[in-house]
Amino acid sequence: MDDITTRSIELRLTSVKEALQRTRSVFIVMTIASAAILFTLWNASYSRERTVAFLGFDFSKATQDLSGIPDYCEKLKAAAIPFAVPSPSEAPHISGRRQLVENWYESRSIHVGLLGIRVSVSDLPVIGSFSLVVVTIWFYYAQRRANRALVSLLRYTYTEHGDNSQLQNLVFHEIRNNLLFVKTEESDEPLKGLQTESTEESVSKYEPDVLLEGISEKRTFTGTLLKTLTYLPFWTILAVIVRDFVALTMYSPTSGLNLRLGQILWYEMKCNLGGKSVLSFDSLTAGYSFFLMLLFESVAVSCLIYTLYLCRKGAAFSKANKLTLQEFGRALKQKGSSN
Repeated sequence: MDDITTRSIELRLTSVKEALQRTRSVFIVMTIASAAILFTLWNASYSRERTVAFLGFDFSKATQDLSGIPDYCEKLKAAAIPFAVPSPSEAPHISGRRQLVENWYESRSIHVGLLGIRVSVSDLPVIGSFSLVVVTIWFYYAQRRANRALVSLLRYTYTEHGDNSQLQNLVFHEIRNNLLFVKTEESDEPLKGLQTESTEESVSKYEPDVLLEGISEKRTFTGTLLKTLTYLPFWTILAVIVRDFVALTMYSPTSGLNLRLGQILWYEMKCNLGGKSVLSFDSLTAGYSFFLMLLFESVAVSCLIYTLYLCRKGAAFSKANKLTLQEFGRALKQKGSSN
């Protein structure tokens, strides 16, 4: 090959590796953002800290019992032992409960210290869903660019340099060694030893070969879990919507009322029930809360549908890369066996 062709293939290989690296970086950001929202949802409604902090506790008992302190001080005075009369203080178990409450209130928000951003769990249907849509768009375009760079290079190498097996092997292994989440091998068994076994069983078990045509790939739990992680933004927005509806049936410790959130919203909508005021809400407050709930959930549902579309497209790009690389590997194997 001439220098221009060699340089062109080197540059295109570099572009493929950079595109794959961008995809992994965006995937990490997408996973962290989704995990932060899921953790916040869990802390707000289901965490053990929330249960311990509010279940059957009376904060009115806020001081230690110091009734025996005067007699004890008289004994110290009679023995001429220096002492200081302790002042009433909060009991340790009560102080711990108060700290749990403070921690729970803090855990209901996502903090981004670098940007000075703080998002409450109540704003996740809008802010959280929209943020995941933005990150998923990044992931979509990163996958799209990786697909275009990878498949076009394999096509170019296969059609323009079909007689150069060394070049094709170089491109194939360079690309496959930079893939992290795309499986092209026949088996998940580890490679061992320096010698390739001669039997067909050991070859299929240990050689890092691609799937042969007509052989279906074995499904594994890890592969299924990875596919689920690809749709993580969709599952996260779905969890936000489900949590909002479940919260309507739960008691809200932040309201100070022994009522479920759904009951509070109902009483807000009906400020006068049977001609008698139930809760002191004016008509403006009543309509505003219900309107916000509908608006936030509508935005979340719209983001859910669009995120599902983006995740499916991203998964399609990844699958196309895998199938093209497998086809290229099978062509190399057939050419090697014929030679």
